[in-house]
Amino acid sequence: MSMNNFEVLEKLGEGSYSTVYKVLRRSDNTHYAAKKVKFNSLNSRDKQNALNEVRILASVSHPNIIGFKEVFIDESSSTLCLIMEYAPKGDLLHQVNTHKKNSTKFSESEIWSIAVQMVKGLRVLHARNILHRDIKSANVFVNSEDTVQLGDLNVSKVVNGLAHTQTGTPYYASPEVWKDLPYDCKSDIWSLGCVIYELCALEPAFKAKDMKELFNKVVKGRYHDIPSCYSADLSSLIKCLLQVKPALRPSCEKILEMPIVKKNISTSDVIEVPTGLIQTIRVPMSLKALKNKLPAPMYQKRTRNLSAKSNKDDDDKENISRSSSKVLIKQNSGKSFTPSPMVKLSSRQKPEQANIFKSKNSGEMQNKLPRVPKNINNSFV
Repeated sequence: MSMNNFEVLEKLGEGSYSTVYKVLRRSDNTHYAAKKVKFNSLNSRDKQNALNEVRILASVSHPNIIGFKEVFIDESSSTLCLIMEYAPKGDLLHQVNTHKKNSTKFSESEIWSIAVQMVKGLRVLHARNILHRDIKSANVFVNSEDTVQLGDLNVSKVVNGLAHTQTGTPYYASPEVWKDLPYDCKSDIWSLGCVIYELCALEPAFKAKDMKELFNKVVKGRYHDIPSCYSADLSSLIKCLLQVKPALRPSCEKILEMPIVKKNISTSDVIEVPTGLIQTIRVPMSLKALKNKLPAPMYQKRTRNLSAKSNKDDDDKENISRSSSKVLIKQNSGKSFTPSPMVKLSSRQKPEQANIFKSKNSGEMQNKLPRVPKNINNSFV
């Protein structure tokens, strides 16, 4: 298989090492999203993240998660090509910006529908001990049938217990991630609350002029009320999700059982028995050696073929004791972050910058803020 089997129609998004295109598969005349990753240009950790996304997508089949179709090596461009379901209505960030531009709003019924579908998608991941770790409006897609689908699992992680790597997007990152503390699936629940708030207010729940102010607002859980045109039930749901203490946030199952949720929208769903993940795809010595390690195509049906041996002792799982309170020093990269919906918190900071909010005055803070990244026309990357 190669990109010769597809007709590239348009570019949907672009990152430092990957580009996503809308493509037409010649054999079935169907549109898909093709993510081309410059695999040989990645460092070892990012290579594993790219393969981790393939592994998770190929293991999980659910209407509220972007569907995996195929992955292959395109030798002509030396890229790893991931073929996924195409969401013609784009992402929620695009819809938020459209409403702002037109001075319109999401209806309350739309917001309840989106919220419940996001919860159902998250429930499938959490049942398999998978943390998404980057839930945001730009990573939630809408297909032609208005089905909401979680995407961009590049930094998702299979864990036992707690995770510790600081990752995510500043506006949506939980207090525990901001404070560089161990976290679990309740961190995704916080990010879910941020997205639902954004659908109501058409702006992030936590806004600030610099990172220090943003940090203070997030860790204290300070945000403005949603517009009065929305119900008290919707406000109560957001308040429940944006609890500063992780233990006070509900699980996906508890959210779907809430009377205020059931009252506003049907939460019935097919009960799914969690299946195992396919075996971890290890980073090979060369791109060519990766060919035989990739999962088979899955165009015919959404049900994943999990015949590959499930690896219960994967060393990519993080086993972290709750008793440990040490702040882990991050490896050096020279990269930093800025409070933009399109940029992620980076764990690769210099040791002395592991907590940029400690013993820093406002002048020093401003000097550490990088340029705002370029916008892209769609956030599949």
